Amino acid sequence: MLCSGKRESVITDLTCVCRDLNLEFEIPFRELGFHGVPHKSTAFIMPTVNCLVELVESPATVVAMPAVAIVNLERVGFNLRNFDMVIVFKVLLSFA
Repeated sequence: MLCSGKRESVITDLTCVCRDLNLEFEIPFRELGFHGVPHKSTAFIMPTVNCLVELVESPATVVAMPAVAIVNLERVGFNLRNFDMVIVFKVLLSFA
């Protein structure tokens, strides 16, 4: 575990590197997250402002919303906890 001073130093260094590379941080909205299966195991997927992310399990999942054309939800109901979600990317629609 990093001590407080070391942790702040690492965050400051990462912030400087991100500015040099023109990168931005986004904080996931944990309260809007849901459990899903992006690969082979169940993971907790959380939305951010511009994407859906799951960064705990390997490989990480990042779905950028500008690349999404359609999201299809099936078996959705107020009394159901589980539903199916299919994401269709704009790249796939360009081949049709």
